[in-house]
Amino acid sequence: MRVILYVQLMFGLLFVMRTLQIFRARALLSTSFVTKIGTTFVFSALLIAFFCAKHAFLCFCLLLTSIFIEIAVLLLCERRQIDTLKKEIPIFLDRWILNLRLGSALTSARESALIEHEECFQALIRPIFAAQNALNSKRAHLLFSLSAIYELERIHEEPHSALSRLENLRKLMRKSAEFRRKSGQALQQTYIQSVVMMILLIALIVFTLKRYGWHRTYDLTLIAVSLSSFGVLTMYILARKTKWKI
Repeated sequence: MRVILYVQLMFGLLFVMRTLQIFRARALLSTSFVTKIGTTFVFSALLIAFFCAKHAFLCFCLLLTSIFIEIAVLLLCERRQIDTLKKEIPIFLDRWILNLRLGSALTSARESALIEHEECFQALIRPIFAAQNALNSKRAHLLFSLSAIYELERIHEEPHSALSRLENLRKLMRKSAEFRRKSGQALQQTYIQSVVMMILLIALIVFTLKRYGWHRTYDLTLIAVSLSSFGVLTMYILARKTKWKI
């Protein structure tokens, strides 16, 4: 039993350490925050091992749950950090455009604008301009779309039209942000309506089962649940596949 518990703890700790290294390498979460998450997991793993030493399966389930919670917290914090950094992109472009209008060279204007932002933002932006190979434009980026990366590469390839291209890119991002805000409001209203309809359906099913019983209404209940689940799944798939054009 002790050998099984020891193996579980070792594999759990190694997996968590590797996960923390991956998240730290992405340069989105600070070292102190990642260290706190790792310390919390180690402390919880020791408590689980202490109180569940006689139940290997229960210990395994609790460790797996703890790992899942840790990854979920890291992903959530990273997603929030990405959303925060994306809000700095228009400011960065405005500063870059302003420096170009003041007569600075393309590279110096970019560096002067970039140095005003935090290190995390710089760590994600600099590789876009440092890479000189054509494969860079085909790679996904956490902050920029592929089209935006391609446009930034064209700006450095054609410095004589850099100012106009940057201004067009800035206008496009402004329109995209406005479009996402309006489409997000529309989707939120649709989700609210869907949730209200599902609540009404569940309430109607509970009332029907309580009034007439399962044996008399099981066929209608199964049909209603199946159709509702199919509708929700279809709406989710269509929403994921829909490509909006600006």
